[in-house]
Amino acid sequence: GSVFSDATKPSWGTGSFWAPELHKVGSGYVVYFSAKSSTSGTFAIGAASASSPTGPYTDIGQPLITEPSPGAIDAHYFRASTGKHYVLWKIDGNAVGQSTPIKIQELAADGLSVVGNATTLITNTASWEGALVEGPWMVEHGGEFFLFYSTNGYASSSYAIGVAKSNSPTGPFTKKGSPILVSKGAWAGPGHGSVLPGPSGDWVHI
Repeated sequence: GSVFSDATKPSWGTGSFWAPELHKVGSGYVVYFSAKSSTSGTFAIGAASASSPTGPYTDIGQPLITEPSPGAIDAHYFRASTGKHYVLWKIDGNAVGQSTPIKIQELAADGLSVVGNATTLITNTASWEGALVEGPWMVEHGGEFFLFYSTNGYASSSYAIGVAKSNSPTGPFTKKGSPILVSKGAWAGPGHGSVLPGPSGDWVHI
């Protein structure tokens, strides 16, 4: 099925639907996505829900996350073992020559509204990260929280993946200090991945 058609796409989004994630949240399913806002002209994070993963989906009617220009992209949903739900996103700063913080904010139990205030987790500070960090994905393992992220831009031969660790989903996070996966030879552009347990029980990055 389609998440949106021309007839059902959110009225607040003018186009450029980008980087979706679909997750089971509570008893339903939620798609988080980026789209250009008709109000600001920059990217915002949206959310739409359905009772089935194939839809039909209903948008919440307004952006879930907005940021001042240059806006927000790369939404990621994370549920901690405490039962709390979170949404992560990236400030699209590299579009205008600025830094690119990755932020997190708690979600309501249905995943369709935010709770409290946002917290900045990391920004591009290491030389190998270049002009950006993006594409966040968080996992909890052994009582710790691991934030995987991409660096240096998907169109770059220097695109790479890093990881940072914390005792809390809201940080502070300590970066590993070097990339865990880099572009090399015929394998170019590894990034914006998902991390999950594979069939053998090992954690895998896709």
